[in-house]
Amino acid sequence: MERKTWKNWVWRGCSSCGCKDPSRFNKKTRARSGFQSLCRDCHHRQPESVVAQRRRWRLRKYKMSEESYNALLAEQGGVCAMCHKPPTENGFLAVDHDHACCPGKKSCGKCIRGLLHFECNTLLGLARDSVERLEQAAQYLKNATLQLIKEGF
Repeated sequence: MERKTWKNWVWRGCSSCGCKDPSRFNKKTRARSGFQSLCRDCHHRQPESVVAQRRRWRLRKYKMSEESYNALLAEQGGVCAMCHKPPTENGFLAVDHDHACCPGKKSCGKCIRGLLHFECNTLLGLARDSVERLEQAAQYLKNATLQLIKEGF
């Protein structure tokens, strides 16, 4: 049996229709072929299924079902738990979990704190979930704003 290596790997084209014309594919730098697995026509024909797959994958990372996600969203009043604004046009809020319990990108499912906008979740992640760091950032913004007002800007 021939061992599969990079040298004898062959790009097979679109995983849906088999199209092999590179001009009909979007680039994807992380893919071995350099292209997405679906041609543009097939990708545009099934955007709902792609979005649904991505959503299921995200929920699986946090050991959540669609029902538990919807229940938590309803419990939050259908808005972001941090800024209290409704979801953006894609309608999906990120799942926030306690990294002290589960370091990394996956969760045990027991340490979920709430559903947040991507930006709100990123803010917490960059602050490393530190209340002190967030309070310092807020104080910095207040002081910088007061300084600008004093200088007449």
